[in-house]
Amino acid sequence: MYRLTRLPDWPESQYSFAEQSAHFTVDSASVMQYVQSRRIVIIDIRPSEYYAGLKSDQARAGHVPGAINRPFTEDIKKIGGATKFKSRGLLAGACSTLVPSQDSTVIVHCRVGHQASETFFVPKHLLGHRNVLWCDWGWNEWARRPGLSIEVDSPRDEAKAASSGWVMDADVTTARTCVTHP
Repeated sequence: MYRLTRLPDWPESQYSFAEQSAHFTVDSASVMQYVQSRRIVIIDIRPSEYYAGLKSDQARAGHVPGAINRPFTEDIKKIGGATKFKSRGLLAGACSTLVPSQDSTVIVHCRVGHQASETFFVPKHLLGHRNVLWCDWGWNEWARRPGLSIEVDSPRDEAKAASSGWVMDADVTTARTCVTHP
């Protein structure tokens, strides 16, 4: 037998939000435009071995061309059984080494979007950066789309990519190799 329980009356909450607050995601086509224009800071928050292409559980290994790696674990600390953000001062110092100004456009991404949402919160809401975007699709989608270029830092993965039919583009200005589909 079931009993109905009446919920207590609770006052309605009133939340205000800025008109543009819902426009914080970015799609892969927009990211490619930013990559080609080189007017963006892309922060890949996956573990460094995934970023470098040393390890992968996706269609391809590596990272978005020009992305900077800062694993999300560098923003948090464990205290007892709780996970908390590091101090605002430490986060601001780390962010200032990656992002030129609070007006710079920043895109954060991870494998599927979950951890990037945590990292999005740091520059946008804790540090006051104005142009922070979040990739809710992450590396998972980028890696499975053959028309999107990737960079790898690992000779092992360059060989793996070459043997799978991917073409290496040696015109990358860093020590990385850019991989595109023919």
